[in-house]
Amino acid sequence: MVAGVYAITNTTTGEQYVGSSQDIARHWTQHRQYACNMRLRAARLRDGDAAMRLDILEEVADATQLATREQYHLDRLKPAYNVNLRALRPPPASDYCPEGYLTVGQAGEYSGLSSSKMADLIARGYLPVKQTMLHWSIKLIKREDIDSLLDQYA
Repeated sequence: MVAGVYAITNTTTGEQYVGSSQDIARHWTQHRQYACNMRLRAARLRDGDAAMRLDILEEVADATQLATREQYHLDRLKPAYNVNLRALRPPPASDYCPEGYLTVGQAGEYSGLSSSKMADLIARGYLPVKQTMLHWSIKLIKREDIDSLLDQYA
């Protein structure tokens, strides 16, 4: 397991994505499977997976230094595929939401339900979620699904 800062380089265009992880190999697999970044995904669809190369820019032994070292490389390279050029800080959740959808946190505020109740409803399948294309950890819920569920139990 290698921890550090990496770049995914499109060998066709030279454009890059820069990130950091405590396990670069696992994160590389996630990038290829889940297409966590819309810009990188579009490039992969256009140029193919074979055009994407993983480069380890720097190994980092102290995990508390990952953000600092990633920021150094973001500032130095200004990679075209990064949505945000601030290390380990994804853009605001609102940037991920298409019209008619809410993040799980926003859905809790909208419905007045606690985060544990929202998690329970999602786990039981009462509220279907979809993952965003820009960031794998942000899940979206249709506003109409929340309204329908609230109507049933009002």
